[in-house]
Amino acid sequence: MTFEDVVTAKDQLVASLSASCSAFLLDARYGLHTVASGSLPGTVGLMSTIEDEDYKLPDGPRRTRYREGWSLKQIKLAGADVAKLLWFYRPDLDAATAEHQRCVVRGLVEECARLSLPLVVEPIWYPVAGEDPASEAWRQARVRTILTSAFDANALGVDMLKVEFPGYVGTSAGEEAAAGACRELDAGVDMPWVILSAGVGYEDFRTQVEIAGRAGCRLGRRSTGP
Repeated sequence: MTFEDVVTAKDQLVASLSASCSAFLLDARYGLHTVASGSLPGTVGLMSTIEDEDYKLPDGPRRTRYREGWSLKQIKLAGADVAKLLWFYRPDLDAATAEHQRCVVRGLVEECARLSLPLVVEPIWYPVAGEDPASEAWRQARVRTILTSAFDANALGVDMLKVEFPGYVGTSAGEEAAAGACRELDAGVDMPWVILSAGVGYEDFRTQVEIAGRAGCRLGRRSTGP
């Protein structure tokens, strides 16, 4: 698939859905062409990502990389209403990397305030070599760090959080624990938060949204991967 194929597909998709959507989250490389083409109406909100999205991920602690030649000022000039950061954050792995990631958010918060541009942060937990994502200990650590990441981002002054669902569904015990984690999340932040499915199927995502919604979540977003 060529660059032009992707741009055309996104252009057609946005044009088809714009009558039913209040906003789109679009990337700089392919998605923002919809502004120039007119496929994205001025009455529909626009969110744009700031980070590099090439998905070349290291095995160890991850640090945010900004898209080359792209900035918050350009996001504002492109007509976006909101900037969004995909924030890899594992404060339990490496103190220096964790502080680097917090500095990234601090800097973006300050610049967004100068530009009157709201900032949405999406903290992402990720596995590293030697960990077993199927183990109960790993699953529980993931949930705790999802909450910690949300609390840390909240303390840094972001405007909205896009949070991985803090738990697992499919069993009554798992859903009860997830409901408790969602209530803890809602009590620990003072900004709107939305749920990211982290790639689960529709039925599980619907359950996630129901649980999170009862705890104070504003909406859910189903992720289908890169």
